[in-house]
Amino acid sequence: YDFAPKADPVTPGDTTITLVSTYLYDKAVPNLKGYQSTKWEIAIDHQIGDVGLSLLGYLQGTNGIPKNLYIPYMYNRYFWPDWPRDTNKEVLESVTTTRSNYKKLQNLGWTEGSGIEFTLRTHRIHPLNMIFRMNAAFNFKRYGSDPYHAFGNARTINAGDPLPDGEVASEDMQVIPYYSPYGRWRQKMVINYFIDYVAKPLGIWFTLTAQQVLLERYLQAENPKLAADGYYCQGDLYPVDAQGSEIMELDRSFDELAITVDDSKDHSKWLFGVVISKSLWKGAEISFFVHNIFNDRAYYINRYDNYSTRNPEIFWGVTFSSKLDDIF
Repeated sequence: YDFAPKADPVTPGDTTITLVSTYLYDKAVPNLKGYQSTKWEIAIDHQIGDVGLSLLGYLQGTNGIPKNLYIPYMYNRYFWPDWPRDTNKEVLESVTTTRSNYKKLQNLGWTEGSGIEFTLRTHRIHPLNMIFRMNAAFNFKRYGSDPYHAFGNARTINAGDPLPDGEVASEDMQVIPYYSPYGRWRQKMVINYFIDYVAKPLGIWFTLTAQQVLLERYLQAENPKLAADGYYCQGDLYPVDAQGSEIMELDRSFDELAITVDDSKDHSKWLFGVVISKSLWKGAEISFFVHNIFNDRAYYINRYDNYSTRNPEIFWGVTFSSKLDDIF
């Protein structure tokens, strides 16, 4: 906002009015595209008696994921005595910032995933009229971005402060340092157990489920570069090396917890559920389900010494499904 003199001030000392200025920025991205994903799988199936076994391994890569990039810009605040004419217009302050809604989507994000899955399934065990299933999976996923300028917070360089190459700042100036992006990763191991029971005379079947999370680890910032790659000032970008970043005090810092692996979920947790289904007519069924039947929230103390939960609250519902083959 800007200021202009009041023609007839009512309150003594209240001699200015506030002028609200609106800035329009082009946020169109005509070349934005959808992301592309490639997945490779190899699997083997084998049967031993009444037990079926499957082992599957996969690699998956995704590129071109849209990612919001914040765009730095500079605007001036004016004292505008002859508003709306530009005569005698005086700059009161120049502001350089990236902390606004001026951002654009770019196809820069990517992920790399890999994992292995093992499945065991029995035929129906007639004395018990049950089927047992078990699925164990371990997966690892890394997230990152193609190179881009990751702008930080605006900083003030005062007149006389040192600059690279032995120079000094001739006047106060606001700069926005930019950095190289960094990645993160997550790994998880889960075992799911299922017991299916059918009461055929009643047309009812039950499924009991249990999920056991054996391993869950993640890293928020993987080998981040602390030195700035350069800075933005008055509409231009100025690259700097690691020494120049240190001289200008542009280096960024990270919380120790962000750059070390989070092992706070170092114990397994369980989640139980049940589904009861009833056949209504051919091709139609209704089901009642309850997830987290014991309402176990799996509380634990995270690395910030706060209580967190690993399970959702108990929730339940009813579903209905039907085939329309005979109608169409």
